[in-house]
Amino acid sequence: MPLGDRIMIGQRIQQARELLNLSIADLSDLTELNPDEIKQYEDGEVTPSSDVLIKLGKALRVRIAYFFRPMSFSPAIMEVARSNLKEYESRSDEAFLIRADMVRKLSSLEVPHRFLR
Repeated sequence: MPLGDRIMIGQRIQQARELLNLSIADLSDLTELNPDEIKQYEDGEVTPSSDVLIKLGKALRVRIAYFFRPMSFSPAIMEVARSNLKEYESRSDEAFLIRADMVRKLSSLEVPHRFLR
C-alpha cells in the first residue's frame, strides 16, 4: 500500500480513537491488539489487515469505509465534537444520551461541523 494511504488510514484510526477519548492502551484492551501495533498503524508505519480494520472499526464504532476516506475535519472542529460528546455523556437523562450517540455518529460520517453544535 502506498505510504500516503497508510498515513491516511493511521490518521483516521487516531482521529476516531481520540474522538472517543480512548488511549492507545484502551483501544488495545478493546481490540486485543498490541499497543505497539496500534501505534505503528497510527503512524503509518504498518498497514492494518482487513481483520484488524474490522476489530478497530467495531471498537471505534465506525464503518470500515471510514478508514479509507480522507479527513475533512480540522482539529478545531474535532474539538467541538469532543466537547459536545463530553457534555452530553455527563448527563444522565435519555435525551442527552441520545444526543451523545448522535454526535458520535455524525463525527464518524464527517458531516459539516454546523450539524455538531
